[in-house]
Amino acid sequence: MRRIHSRLFLALFCTLLFLVLAGLCGCGGGGGSDNTTTPTKTPTTTPTTTPTTTPTTTPTTTPTTTPATAPKLVSLTITPSSATVVSGAGSPFSVKGKYSDDSIVDLSNQDIWHQKTITGATITNIVVNGVVTIYSSSGSVTEITAEKDGITSNTAILTVK
Repeated sequence: MRRIHSRLFLALFCTLLFLVLAGLCGCGGGGGSDNTTTPTKTPTTTPTTTPTTTPTTTPTTTPTTTPATAPKLVSLTITPSSATVVSGAGSPFSVKGKYSDDSIVDLSNQDIWHQKTITGATITNIVVNGVVTIYSSSGSVTEITAEKDGITSNTAILTVK
């Protein structure tokens, strides 16, 4: 269907172009009068020049702008600083980043979490929303930190009862 429309458009366009060109060629440029006249010579004049003055302007300066830089991460803080849970239970931790523009952003959902088992704990799903789930016997201790852009957080302690 699209091909038929394209061919129809092309045929109409070519016909219109032919008619326009035929009309231009048929004009011939003739005046239609049988009178022949001798062309008259128009007198030529020498143009005079008028001195021009260039206005003086003071140079304008465009202010230079420094491109805005994105705020840089200054510190990371994990809260709470310690928690105690029973084996198989989860404990929520959050990490917040403070930036050079004094803004504070919750980074808990980012893959920046690290853990170090001090005694016997196994940590799973530490990255999922900052919830740490412990599967181990009582008495295990784990250190939890976060690291981003070369900045390391405080150490939070998770103890299993």
